[in-house]
Amino acid sequence: MEFLLDMLNGAIGALLGFLLALYLDRRKEKQAKLEKVNLVLASISDELGYIRRKLQEQYIDKNQPYTRTISTPAWDAVLSTAIILEVIEEESYAPIIDTYSSIKILNEDRRTLSDSEKLDDMGRIVTESEKAISAISKYKKGGKRSCHE
Repeated sequence: MEFLLDMLNGAIGALLGFLLALYLDRRKEKQAKLEKVNLVLASISDELGYIRRKLQEQYIDKNQPYTRTISTPAWDAVLSTAIILEVIEEESYAPIIDTYSSIKILNEDRRTLSDSEKLDDMGRIVTESEKAISAISKYKKGGKRSCHE
């Protein structure tokens, strides 16, 4: 009988050890994903901040349309890697995607748009980038993660 109790204790101990190892491994993976997401979000926030300031200060405030392609190296890097599959599920990405979609449209249509249309599009990009940066900031602070307020 004592032998059976020892075996039962051993089996329970092994099972608990196995479950604890699984839990810790999953927690480690989740933490690594969170670190990647935060790094990507920081890069995107920096890029959008730069684009927003440049468009506002150098073009919109002077009522001059931006005629060149708006460069988005951080976003291009996100799209060209598998990291997008990990971060796209985050609700805070809706305003980011909206912003980069507007940038892409302006880049593609800039030669056919009138100056006032370019300025309108640039203003929309500035507004959307502010929403995206705010969403990233809220996400990083652990606050409300949805940007559909």
